[in-house]
Amino acid sequence: MKRITSILVFLSAIFSAESYAQVKCYRFSLVLQGTDWRDTSCVACTSDPDVIADVNNQLSKQFADRNKHINGAIAAGNASVNKNAHYNFLWHFKVNEWRLTEMSVEVCDGRPYSDVDLDTAYWLNTIGFFCPWSSIVAEEIAAVHLRDIEGNHLNVTLYPNPAGDHISLVSATKLDGLLEIYDLTGNRIHSIPIHLPVGATFTSDISHLPGGLYIVRMEDGPNTIQQKLSIIR
Repeated sequence: MKRITSILVFLSAIFSAESYAQVKCYRFSLVLQGTDWRDTSCVACTSDPDVIADVNNQLSKQFADRNKHINGAIAAGNASVNKNAHYNFLWHFKVNEWRLTEMSVEVCDGRPYSDVDLDTAYWLNTIGFFCPWSSIVAEEIAAVHLRDIEGNHLNVTLYPNPAGDHISLVSATKLDGLLEIYDLTGNRIHSIPIHLPVGATFTSDISHLPGGLYIVRMEDGPNTIQQKLSIIR
């Protein structure tokens, strides 16, 4: 039986209040025949405003009129976001390293499961990119924009929401801090440094945590960010 728990996320870092990363995650449908059901969709996230605008323009059209496919760099692991239903892919599109295009070279065309998942060494080490020609952006899915303790949006975004075994951060400015997780008695049970360039992604494994409520904290002086996140086990 699935259990939904909540996490209170208290994060702070060295940041500029001028902007924040508005990460958007999108599901792409693949129009394929006679293939495994896992090949029918995949997910990618970005905070690039130009890419977001391009995707939104595609979403404003009727599905049959959307004429661009995804093309971008891929990395190992699903980053807790690249999945189709209950199936987690073995790879993901790197945040801010993909775009929409009307034309791509054939070498990076393929299927998310039957090609990339079943031969990850080749796709990650030799190709390094994925550009499924039949992919069409289908919908936006949830990401979490972190707020400070006064409720103002900041430049850090945590995703996905709900989360599984990992949480990921992306920032519009450089992050240099320490991510800590505490139980409700105040004991620190997880600690890891964060050194995150602008627009890059940081992912932390939370699979070892039992179900329940936790506090995730990263602070620098008076700066504190907090946000609720649901975890499904």
